[in-house]
Amino acid sequence: RVLLQGNYIKHGPEDPIPPAGIPMMLPPRIATAIQQVTGLQFTPIQYTMVDTLTLPSKRFRNAWRHDAGVVSVDMPKARAIRKGEILKQRDELVDAVTRKAIKAEDAGDNAEAKKQKDKRKELNGMDLTIDAALLLQLTPDALDAYVPPEFSGI
Repeated sequence: RVLLQGNYIKHGPEDPIPPAGIPMMLPPRIATAIQQVTGLQFTPIQYTMVDTLTLPSKRFRNAWRHDAGVVSVDMPKARAIRKGEILKQRDELVDAVTRKAIKAEDAGDNAEAKKQKDKRKELNGMDLTIDAALLLQLTPDALDAYVPPEFSGI
């Protein structure tokens, strides 16, 4: 693991990042030469090289953190990501269950309509238990594999 220093082109005082948002990695001598010829300003950025074989799964890539040359998954961030995914799935299921309840009511099947309404209440009540359930998932793989029990039977 080697700490390297890279440079990117600074287009102006209000624009510290290139338009595409991707830093241009240039050796310092090349950056200096371009700066002397064009007058463009360069701002150094630091980065660390890591072995790609040691990277965690890309599943929770937005929750990666870098500490002392090791990339790992920040579990609180990963839990927040997973919670957002679960709540999105839950909202889709609530919509589906609501449609089933309406169809059952239209068909005069009150028992089925009540069953679907109860399922909707159960799904809407997940907010109270989801955080506790996700806290019990201690690894990224367990977090990824977790499916709320309220999702079963739908």
